[in-house]
Amino acid sequence: MTDQEIYVNSKELYQDILKLEEQGKKNILISSPVETGKTNFLFEYLVKQKPKSKIAIFSNRALLKGQTRDKIYRNQFMKISNIQIPSYCYQIIDKALDDSKSAKEKALVFIEELNTKDKNRMLDEEEEETIIEAFEKTERFIREEIQDLDYLILDEAHYFTTDSTFNNKTAEHFSYIFNKNKVTKLYLTATPETLIEAIREFEVLNDVEENQKIVILKPLPQDITVELEYAGKDESPILNYWQTDILEHTASSYTFEFIHERNKEKRLEQELSKSNPKDKLIYFTNNKMKGFHLFGKAEGRKMIDKSLKGGLFICSRYDSNGFNEFINDRERENIIKNERFNADVLVTTKALDNGVNIKDANVKRIFIEEVSYDEAIQMLGRIRTKDRRTNNPIHVMIAVPDYSSIQNNITSLKRNRSLTDNIFKRAQLTAQIQAYEDLKEFRIGVYKKLTFSYFECLYSYFTQSDEQLVISEVYGIEELYQEFEKDKAEIERIKQKKQKRKIKEEKKQKAQAIERTFSKYGNRELLKDEFDILAKELNFKNKNRKPLKSYMKINEQLIEYGYEIESFKPTKGESRNKTIYKFIERTGYGRE
Repeated sequence: MTDQEIYVNSKELYQDILKLEEQGKKNILISSPVETGKTNFLFEYLVKQKPKSKIAIFSNRALLKGQTRDKIYRNQFMKISNIQIPSYCYQIIDKALDDSKSAKEKALVFIEELNTKDKNRMLDEEEEETIIEAFEKTERFIREEIQDLDYLILDEAHYFTTDSTFNNKTAEHFSYIFNKNKVTKLYLTATPETLIEAIREFEVLNDVEENQKIVILKPLPQDITVELEYAGKDESPILNYWQTDILEHTASSYTFEFIHERNKEKRLEQELSKSNPKDKLIYFTNNKMKGFHLFGKAEGRKMIDKSLKGGLFICSRYDSNGFNEFINDRERENIIKNERFNADVLVTTKALDNGVNIKDANVKRIFIEEVSYDEAIQMLGRIRTKDRRTNNPIHVMIAVPDYSSIQNNITSLKRNRSLTDNIFKRAQLTAQIQAYEDLKEFRIGVYKKLTFSYFECLYSYFTQSDEQLVISEVYGIEELYQEFEKDKAEIERIKQKKQKRKIKEEKKQKAQAIERTFSKYGNRELLKDEFDILAKELNFKNKNRKPLKSYMKINEQLIEYGYEIESFKPTKGESRNKTIYKFIERTGYGRE
């Protein structure tokens, strides 16, 4: 198998796009696994075949935009042909369409923010003019020039759903781009499932014409075939499989391990301790503070051992909590231009999780704290494996929340889903709920082997194949199952403890209520109407939650509290034909 065999066929893909354009199709989604050349198709084929085309690219992260822009500048064909391909982040759409200020006014606010942030490095007049020009150029592109394009490339198009849970503008961004119907829009993604679901609902709600609906292309061949061979007298079929190259490649390039949350910190320490320039670790953190602490420990190791290169911390340049001050700009540029980093440990947030490439055979381990499939797959896809010169698969460690947290997250996500009318956010929340549900599912597969639903789904999405004839080695499933059993036992123990505490508290409150009632009615002779009032105040109920009215039934409950109700008829006097009741304490009964 060669690397070329698992790339998309750019020529065939280009011909498919041309055919769709001839039919008037303007919205084309290209779905193919990571590392199969979707972006290379743009540079190496689409641009070369149509060098006079007006093309622009949208990216979902500033770091990815920088890497894409650098590729454009370095591409030899584009240098010779002097082709210009502007590159933007999706997020600038709402800023450019904001009518509250002019582009120059927005630029001046941005300049003031920069100068306030770093008073030691104030911008000079020329730099300020450059920023103002960039703001004006961007606004002009978004408002006017976008409609004059031939192709709009929407790289990492899953942005519209993945970012929707924390960015309310993604639906507006999609709608604005989608409605530019003169432009052929190519949506590129390795994780299309949730986005497609949201788009189909968008098309229904907006009565999108059939010709304008998004067409899905899956250009990587899925050449799994089955041949039936007949052997023996009974001619029993023997199945021989020929796997797709992407499955073989993935199986040889990755091993997976699942780690329970309670073991995560210890394991991270172990992974840190063995990190060195020949065995690098990338840690995708969900918690910037914890990630920053690990980065600090990596830096501390460098001070003790000069052969080590320490840590690198990457987050959004626009982080509001001050973590962006610790970004190493030189190494950030190194990632953009050279697709590698000069550290033993890279700690990063989602700033790196989409589209950015790391081509470094010394990166041998990835640690992920993410359970949604699309985010996990994007994180895995950051490390390019095709050019790794030796057979050293990347070991992927995925930290899984404890069982109680999984249940709580499902409840929270379902509540959030019920509160939103944003179809992109709703689709993303539904996908996240499904991932958490899959985390709870274990079953016995072939050869009585314990299998994990989450891993099977992750692997299927990662390779974009329903077949799993060749599957990467996976560790930790038995251990995770045992940890979940401990979690469930602990949940049940806590539940029973709470129930006992609740029963004890209810009994105490009931005893106090009975004592108060006894102080009003105790040791007195009560007629029927007074007994009825007493029975109502005692408020004992049967299993159907109906009030008990019979003194015998009430006594069955009262006995537990050291009281009872006597019933008798007087032997003389006017009341001798009437039943008398008496609320008394039982002798010899020791109450708590």
